[in-house]
Formats: sequence, C-alpha cells, structure tokens
Amino acid sequence: MTKIEDLISVIIPHFNNYPLLTQKYSDYVLWSKVVDLMSTKQHLTTSGFSTILNYYASINKGMSPSVSADFPNTTGVNKDTVLLP
Repeated sequence: MTKIEDLISVIIPHFNNYPLLTQKYSDYVLWSKVVDLMSTKQHLTTSGFSTILNYYASINKGMSPSVSADFPNTTGVNKDTVLLP
C-alpha cells in the first residue's frame, strides 16, 4: 500500500482511531499533513514543497546532511508535545 488514496482511506483513519501513545505521534501528525499536501498536489508548487521540507526537517532525526546542503534555508516546525500515559 503506497498509493496516496490507500494512505488516506486506510492508514490515516487507523492511526486516528488508534493513536500512537509515544512521541512518534507528533511525527505522525506532520507526516499526515504531508500526505494531505500531496493528495491536493500542493507538493508540486514551490511553497508546498518548501512546507514539506520544513516538516521533513522536524520528523524523526531531521534532514540528512545532503538534503540540508541542498536546501540550507529549511527550518523545522514546532511539534506538539505528547503526554505519555
């Protein structure tokens, strides 16, 4: 399952119904925003691509050194803090 439609109709609803209970939830929120941008073809615009790069800089360990070198003005976004049970 890698089609955008599958992500929107299966994966995202699953994690909305059964949210992650770790700090990974904040990464999931950003990732789901990227999927939304791609589903509306905003990733094909300069501003949409820039937004995705900013999310990428904040997810997991951030951007790789090679991507950072190619896009030096990219800044991460603030992620929500997840309160663990």
